[in-house]
Amino acid sequence: MIVLTLLTVGFIFFSYQIVNKSKVDTSARNKTTPLALINYVPNFETLSLNDLPNFVDYRQSYPYNNNLLIIGYNKIVEYDQNNKKIIRLNDTKVFNCINQSALIGTDLYVSCYISQKFPNNSSFPYSVLYKLDLINGRVVKTYFDEIPPLPSPLDAIRTENNLHGRKVNMYLASQDSILWMSSWDGVVRMDTKTNQMKTYSIQNIFNNSRCFPSGIFNDQGNITVLAGGFADCDGSISIYNSKDDRWEDITINYEEYSKKWKLYKDSNKLSVTFPTFLSISPIINEMYYLLASDGVYSLVSREFPKKIIESPVSIQSDIKSYISEDKRFILFIGEVGRGPTFEVPLVQSVLDAYLIDLQKLTITNLMKADEFNTKTNEKIDNIISKIGSAYKEEKNGVLYFKDSKNNQTLITINLLKAKLTIGD
Repeated sequence: MIVLTLLTVGFIFFSYQIVNKSKVDTSARNKTTPLALINYVPNFETLSLNDLPNFVDYRQSYPYNNNLLIIGYNKIVEYDQNNKKIIRLNDTKVFNCINQSALIGTDLYVSCYISQKFPNNSSFPYSVLYKLDLINGRVVKTYFDEIPPLPSPLDAIRTENNLHGRKVNMYLASQDSILWMSSWDGVVRMDTKTNQMKTYSIQNIFNNSRCFPSGIFNDQGNITVLAGGFADCDGSISIYNSKDDRWEDITINYEEYSKKWKLYKDSNKLSVTFPTFLSISPIINEMYYLLASDGVYSLVSREFPKKIIESPVSIQSDIKSYISEDKRFILFIGEVGRGPTFEVPLVQSVLDAYLIDLQKLTITNLMKADEFNTKTNEKIDNIISKIGSAYKEEKNGVLYFKDSKNNQTLITINLLKAKLTIGD
């Protein structure tokens, strides 16, 4: 019971990852839509972590064109597994609203969750469906983008009667040339060859009117919908009977179905591991340096990142960077929350600092020295909150971080010796 409940919660959780984005214009008046998939990292001049092939999570992966097509939250990457090389990436300025997907032939169908704003600062979500032509890398069609207004903000409560055709919390599944879409108001079956659609209302799918679809998937040829809603919906699924064109609502055995679901998920498990990009240096000689979970990468305009230093990096969030005056060293430093673990029983802030030597192509974790450990260090506690606002001075290869209020030296870093000291 617990496992399936978690699965259902997982489906519903992502429904709140709403993106308020402008829609991709695929109307007749827009004769050529911009490229949604490109063969380099976009927005080089204003680069952010969102522009990089960074995955918040992995949602689906598909074999495509002898490569692997990987879908994550707001991210699409085409990856050459044999040569360990990124082929294409979604341009975040063009296509940056990606929630769920289904691949049919050379077309990738993508659902996007959008938030409709109302005058009283309230909002209501709905889903738009995009058809992405993988051959030319462009969005060629949009579905469900004409959303009628709600009659009243009070109607922003989910019932089938007040959704007014909105496809809220849309999940996708494919079956040959058929695209299946589940949302809070039911299920839509679309023949992608003709674009003809058939809608199945909630009453057609579940016997319990308090239940609504919270996910859909192809379970070895059986299109299966999971029930969400109230507690009495837990354990309900509905399987499409293609022979009679109807849905069969059944209550399942949790243990048995959990095994089934695990097999389905394992069959779609990603077979490659991507690094997590953590921080971006300022531009040095028309090049960025990127601190990542597996080392350091360089990035030049109209290319993808290239690894230059192999080393595990343990930080968990974006930290700041500093370049030495001679541009030989890059310091990545910041305050990071850690714990609870066996060594760190309470959640606490710690200092992370990595020094990159671009001449020797080495990376040093400055907090790995013997005098620093996972136990609370009183000196670090006293200065850590001031590091972010500290000003920096560099003299004779030594970098000083100083308190902006009283000029007190917070930390000292000897760049050539790769050594950090608390205070002077």
